[in-house]
Amino acid sequence: MPGIEFIPFGDTAPAGAAIDDQTAALLVEPIQGEGGIHVPPDGYLRAIREACDRSGALMIADEVQTCIGRSGAMFGYDHDGVAPDLTTLAIQLGGCVMPIGATMGTASVGEKSFAESPLLHTATFGGDPFACAAGLAAVRVVQEEDLVARSRDRGALRLELLQEMQSRHPDLVTHVRGEGLMIGVEFATEAVSELTAMQVLQRGMCVACTLNDPRVIRLEPPLIISEGEVRKAVAILDASLSESSRLLAMPA
Repeated sequence: MPGIEFIPFGDTAPAGAAIDDQTAALLVEPIQGEGGIHVPPDGYLRAIREACDRSGALMIADEVQTCIGRSGAMFGYDHDGVAPDLTTLAIQLGGCVMPIGATMGTASVGEKSFAESPLLHTATFGGDPFACAAGLAAVRVVQEEDLVARSRDRGALRLELLQEMQSRHPDLVTHVRGEGLMIGVEFATEAVSELTAMQVLQRGMCVACTLNDPRVIRLEPPLIISEGEVRKAVAILDASLSESSRLLAMPA
């Protein structure tokens, strides 16, 4: 689309400079997903919120990957204590089973958009009762079983174990980062990432690289994961790295 400007993620200065009275909206992921699981510094989303408020621009949060407990909070923007004007939801909203997407926004945005014409936006499958029922059930289970807290606690354990694993393979793993059960492991090269992912799959665990940085493997298990399963998953990745190291050391 024309008129769009891209700015660096996680840096408040370019964001503040880019948002002015000609800005319609700023769209941001609270944690970058396909970009490589990048977590912004504390206060980044608050700075964006404040800049949008000063200029009258809308703040739009892309929560497709972070919503409904994935990052150890109900929504990714909760980590900074802000509320966007519009939020996009998907994936977790359907319990990672039912295909569903939704957009939620403030009453003022809704009034300006749909007060005169409620049918301004329509969709062939919009408001599908089956998908909506599944989405409501998924949200209810997350709340009733306190899965947001589990995501936060299990994620902290997994991050700790992965950082210990990194210390054993410093030549292969360059970074471990994330929030809750949204964690990325960055490898030294794309070749190491691909080889390790293959070894992990051979050991019965599914992983995938992030779309825009193939050096990073995403670790995003179900929120119901147990402590034992967290430890088993890290052990599988650790063993896979050891095998990758052995294969890479073999003469060509």
